Amino acid sequence: MTNYAKKAFRNIAIVYTFSLFAAALGYLVRIYFARNLATDEFGLFYAIVAFLGLFSMFKSMGFDRALIYFIPKFIAESSYQKIKDSVIYSGTVLLVTNGVFLTLIFAFRNFLAEHFFNNSQATYVLMILAVSFFIDHFVVLVKYTAQGLQRMGIFSGIDLVRMILIAIASFVALSLGHGLLGISIAYVAAHLILFAIFYPIIFRKKLNLLAENQFSWNKALLNELFSFGKHMILLYLGGILIGYSDTLMLTYFRSLEEVGVYSAVYPFMIMLWYFPSSIANVFLPITSELWNKKLIGPLQKGMKLLYRYTLIIILPASSLLFVFAKDILLIFYGADYVVGSPALKILAIAIIFYSVHLINSSVFTGIGSPQTHTRIVIAGGLLNIVLNYFLIPVYGIVGAAIGTAVAYFVMNSVGIILLKKRNLMTPPYWEWFKTLLLTLLFLGVTSYLNWNITLGLFIKIPLILVVSGSAYVLFLFLLKLVSVNEVKDLISRITSRGKSDKN
Repeated sequence: MTNYAKKAFRNIAIVYTFSLFAAALGYLVRIYFARNLATDEFGLFYAIVAFLGLFSMFKSMGFDRALIYFIPKFIAESSYQKIKDSVIYSGTVLLVTNGVFLTLIFAFRNFLAEHFFNNSQATYVLMILAVSFFIDHFVVLVKYTAQGLQRMGIFSGIDLVRMILIAIASFVALSLGHGLLGISIAYVAAHLILFAIFYPIIFRKKLNLLAENQFSWNKALLNELFSFGKHMILLYLGGILIGYSDTLMLTYFRSLEEVGVYSAVYPFMIMLWYFPSSIANVFLPITSELWNKKLIGPLQKGMKLLYRYTLIIILPASSLLFVFAKDILLIFYGADYVVGSPALKILAIAIIFYSVHLINSSVFTGIGSPQTHTRIVIAGGLLNIVLNYFLIPVYGIVGAAIGTAVAYFVMNSVGIILLKKRNLMTPPYWEWFKTLLLTLLFLGVTSYLNWNITLGLFIKIPLILVVSGSAYVLFLFLLKLVSVNEVKDLISRITSRGKSDKN
């Protein structure tokens, strides 16, 4: 039997490392945009990105995301022909639906620019970015195919290469003085190059599951993909209600300047969720494989470890974001964006709940129960919309952050309850409580040092991290949240050669 501990650790390390570099580069690009565009231009660019992203899953009918579940399932069943057929069905759906959407955007570009974005410059930016999204959807299809095949280097490498290409193309565009239109064209160029690089890689002959089998019509398979895809669409709709509604409702109720500030604040929360997101991306296809092989014991054991270690890592990271919110915005974006620090502190709390939710979601989808995950996310999304409606007109970006935090808390709590009812997990409440107490101690030490050390930020912050981080690690062992024997066992399983029966 496959050594799943080793497999998971290796893939998580690959995905997290690539994702972290991609995220860091993405933030540098965003900072570069913020410092080279007017605040309203910066807000307009990300408002259009949010608007186009709103329709992403509908354009694929959920077929691309379904590949993450079905490819490992078909591998476990040795149904290799179905893998190629599924990818071709997904690509065909993307071509048709993306073509229709692109036509509609071009037809209504002036109406949207005048009545929604309230900016004449939006007309051309909207058209150019719509073309960019059209191309990128086929890149995403390649990405999800790689994830289903558990080729995590390709899966995570796509995002890193994407940001490298966007950074280079955008730098050239802005250096030549082309401004907002220039960076929009840079996105088109980057996605064209990205597709040209990775499409041949994923379909090369070495990956014979895709290259050697010939396409054959399979109506039953198409119905399976469509049925699963419906839940993915609803799931994505819920995610949109949370991820994009903040920006879109700020655009409608407030100003593009506030959209610009929130667009600077929100990515710092995303930076923290790359770790749990990396876990979820790796754990989903592994969950599908374990579930279809009836290996429930290893699945439960893996879930227990992931819940514990995810919180051990994410809680102190969230605390640091909370304490240094104002300093971070000042350093990276400048004085005009410091007003977003209260919202950033609230989102730093929100990411704690979202981290556990990501693990829950990978389990629900991996066991072939996306409808449960869908209901949770839809409920959370609707709750976020309602809260945004009442909070954003009065409190602006702070109201948007509160709505997001409450929605994530509800989604996290409901997911845990439902997994417990399915006997797939026993929540480690005592371990979570001890981790929370330790985090409060970490937060107190960090805050105290921050208030009392008068050194420059670039000296003070690393010094505080060393002192508070060392204390945190020490108390992890003292409170028995982590033990030496457990660490040795994990290292032994991860570094072992060959295969293991129970891992």
